[in-house]
Formats: sequence, C-alpha cells, structure tokens
Amino acid sequence: LNVGFMLDLRKQFLVWQTLKAEIQQEHTDHCREVVQRAEDLELDVNEAAG
Repeated sequence: LNVGFMLDLRKQFLVWQTLKAEIQQEHTDHCREVVQRAEDLELDVNEAAG
C-alpha cells in the first residue's frame, strides 16, 4: 500500500466533492471524449499494423 498515493487520491476525491454537479458533469464528459479518442487511435494503429 502506497500511503502517499492514497493520501493524494483522497485529496482529489475531497476536491471533487466540492465541485458543483454541472462542473463534475463537464469533467466527466470531457474525460469520456478523451478515452474515446484514445481508443479510436489505438484501433487506427492496430489496423495499420495488421
């Protein structure tokens, strides 16, 4: 167990809880878009290699 990591993670959760629901949703939507783009890039790389 990495105590420093756990303390940092706890801090992030505490900050997250202070954000308004609208801001949380904006961050969530943005992260989903980033993940989708990364998955699309991975598919493109695999298709080019394969």
